[in-house]
Amino acid sequence: MPSTKSTSALSSAETAFGLLTCEPAPLAIDARPIPGLPNRSIALDELRQLLVNEPHYVETTDALWRQLASQAREWGPAWVVGAVGVALPGLTRMAVRMAAAHPPHADDIDSEVLTGLSTQFATRRCSRRACG
Repeated sequence: MPSTKSTSALSSAETAFGLLTCEPAPLAIDARPIPGLPNRSIALDELRQLLVNEPHYVETTDALWRQLASQAREWGPAWVVGAVGVALPGLTRMAVRMAAAHPPHADDIDSEVLTGLSTQFATRRCSRRACG
């Protein structure tokens, strides 16, 4: 019997991100051209942890989001999911704050937050203000 429990857009994005960043071949970004990041390829889940846990990486975010957005536009859906996955901690905090004021619409808010970011990746250059 199918489950009646709904899955939010953000939790589905997290699941997809986990699949794209698992071994043996996690989706990774070449961090060498991004000032301040380690001079190597970085799996996107590791990158997300660096951004969440290491405040000094905030200085790199504009260049990083431009790179992630460019890859999402040029390399397709897997990179859109990868870029969204890097942004998920911030997206989730934003959605939780908005849903607190409108609990019956929590799933809709999750969907709109995710759609808004995905649209930014598809239509314009991203910066910390616009995408992260």
